[in-house]
Amino acid sequence: MIACQANSVDVVKELLKCDVDCSIRDKAGNSAQSLVIKNKNVYLASILLNHRKESFIESVNVHTKSNETYHKKKSKYTCTICDNRTFDSKDEHLSSTIHNINASKGIKVPTKYAIPETNKGFQLMLKGGWDKESGLGRDGLGTKYPIRSVLKNDKIGLGHKKNKKVKEQSEMKSFRKKMLENDKERNRRLEVTFRREFY
Repeated sequence: MIACQANSVDVVKELLKCDVDCSIRDKAGNSAQSLVIKNKNVYLASILLNHRKESFIESVNVHTKSNETYHKKKSKYTCTICDNRTFDSKDEHLSSTIHNINASKGIKVPTKYAIPETNKGFQLMLKGGWDKESGLGRDGLGTKYPIRSVLKNDKIGLGHKKNKKVKEQSEMKSFRKKMLENDKERNRRLEVTFRREFY
């Protein structure tokens, strides 16, 4: 693009020999062709157009050759994983969902835990004979992952049943909290409108 902007014919020819991409645009959206047109350089415009035609013809020739080789190579494919059924294309079948499901049968997905294997507790469990692919217990049928913790927000002890009074008190606290938040928001809005009167 810089060579086209500077109307440097020799540099443009050298760059085209190196197969540079003429369709790249700068931040303003100008390509090499648009810069040549803006500068009204007819000679550079003809060089770029000839290069564009030649590269298009080459790409068409390469595409037709690849299509010919593709059609020649195309043959039936028999898959041993999918009960020896035959398919038209090997690549299409190997990427199909049916093949991937049949290929993954019987394969165990390795277990991944949130804690690293260098963790002390993890190391103690391994020393005690625990297998990380099975659950806890003698038969390996117990829980496999740690129990999720639940955040406790109140100050009541574990196993204590809530009384109606406690329930009402907690509802009153939440109501008061909402009222305070509403008051703060209302005061903030009043302050903003008051300040806007002076600015």
